[in-house]
Amino acid sequence: MPGAAQSLPLLDINGTVPAIGWAVEAGRSDAIGFLRKVQTGHATEGTGSMSDARTAEEEPGLPAPGADSSAHPTEALSLGVGLICLILIGINLRPAIVSVGPLLPSIRQAFGLSHTEASLLTAIPDVLMGVLALPTPWLSRRYGRDRVILAALILLLLATLAPAFAGSLATLLASTVAVGAGLAIAGALVGGFIKAAYTRRAAFVTGVYAAALALGSTIAAAASSPLALARSFHCERGVL
Repeated sequence: MPGAAQSLPLLDINGTVPAIGWAVEAGRSDAIGFLRKVQTGHATEGTGSMSDARTAEEEPGLPAPGADSSAHPTEALSLGVGLICLILIGINLRPAIVSVGPLLPSIRQAFGLSHTEASLLTAIPDVLMGVLALPTPWLSRRYGRDRVILAALILLLLATLAPAFAGSLATLLASTVAVGAGLAIAGALVGGFIKAAYTRRAAFVTGVYAAALALGSTIAAAASSPLALARSFHCERGVL
């Protein structure tokens, strides 16, 4: 002990004790900083994991960690129902205008139409398909795309049935205008509906819808004359 007591002043004189104290303090500071970094890193990783889990829970499109994303029965069901609806829409969208051509001579004879008046029955829908394509996006934003499509399909249905009860040229032309309006609005919005509802399968669904359009047009063109001969063009146009 006396030797140690005598060595302390020598260490103080030579500056060794202050140097050792500084090294100890520096090491302690480094250790504390390292521990803080480790704790901060673990906290950051924990926060990131919790954030990822919360994001997966809040956003249905993102699969949760460890979840099996291969089976989606609800998505398959909605795709099947959507395809059925689009096929029915496609089949029934064109017959109201396609069936006019084969029946035009009978219509001219029944109503006593001139060539100019008869040409309006085929020209009006084509003109409206171009004219009403301009305000259709505004209608979609104003009232909602799905509501506008539904209203256009209802209008097309009523306009297709109206010629079965048409007794004058004015009624016939009014139903033709309604057919053109419903066809123009619905046809312009169905494509956007397909892209929005079936983003990953838009090409496939669009192909099915286009095939349904062609099928409906073919059936209408082929069945118009036989139905007109069997009954009357009034009944035939109301059916198709």
